[in-house]
Amino acid sequence: MKLRGFNRKGFTLIELLAVISILAILMLLATGSVTSMITKSQKRAFVIDANNVVETAKTAYMDALLNGNLTGSSFCMSIDYLKNKSYLDKIGSAYVGSVQISVSNDVATYKIWLSNGKQQVVGAEYSKIEEQTVEYSAAASVNCGGSGTLLS
Repeated sequence: MKLRGFNRKGFTLIELLAVISILAILMLLATGSVTSMITKSQKRAFVIDANNVVETAKTAYMDALLNGNLTGSSFCMSIDYLKNKSYLDKIGSAYVGSVQISVSNDVATYKIWLSNGKQQVVGAEYSKIEEQTVEYSAAASVNCGGSGTLLS
C-alpha cells in the first residue's frame, strides 16, 4: 500500500550530517595549509626587506666613502638615517632597525638588526639573515651601535 502525499525526494538527516562533517574536515585541513603558507610568505617578505635594507646601507656607505664623509672603522646606519637621506623610501613604517658596517683590512662586513613587529633578526651577518630570522616574541635591541661617525 502506497501512502499518498509522501514524497521521498531529498536527503535524510544522516546524509546531510555526513556531508557537513566531510566538509568540516576538509576546511580544517585547508586552513592549516593556508596558514602555514601565509606564515612562510611573510617570513620570505621580511627576509627580502632585510636584504634590501643591507643593500641600501651598502650604497649609503659607498656614497659616504666616496664623498669623504666617514671617520672610523665601524658605522651604524639606522633605518631612519637611510630614510632621511632618501636611500630607503619603500619600506613599511613598522620597520625599525639598523645596519652595522665594520671595516677591517679594507673589507667591509655587514650585520643587521631589524624588526617589523612580526619577525625580527638581531645581529645577523648579511649571508645569514634567513636562518636568523625569528618570530617576534619580545622587542630585541634594534640598535647596532658603531664607533665611527657618518658626517652629514
